[in-house]
Amino acid sequence: MKKCVKITLTGVRHPQVLYDRLKKEAHTSELEGVVELPESDTIDIVVFGLKDPVDIFVSDVDGIVLAYNFEKGEHVQFAVEPFYKTEDYRGVIRFVKKPILRRV
Repeated sequence: MKKCVKITLTGVRHPQVLYDRLKKEAHTSELEGVVELPESDTIDIVVFGLKDPVDIFVSDVDGIVLAYNFEKGEHVQFAVEPFYKTEDYRGVIRFVKKPILRRV
């Protein structure tokens, strides 16, 4: 059975560090989707695939965020919600960099 979820990480003071860590450490085989930095303190992840690999990916992200919070002394909020697949992700997870706006 296929599953699609959206993971939202908010309250990230150093999103580029967490983004790079997710790119390096999360198990993305057998999955497709997109990872974006839509705002200066948010990372959005949409992942689609078979149920078990998606669940493993969500668990990996949770562990990475937990370790990141512990190391950096931050409190990144982690939310997972069902998501309706609206795009064709072409069989891969894309890490999309968008310019991060800095608050003055």
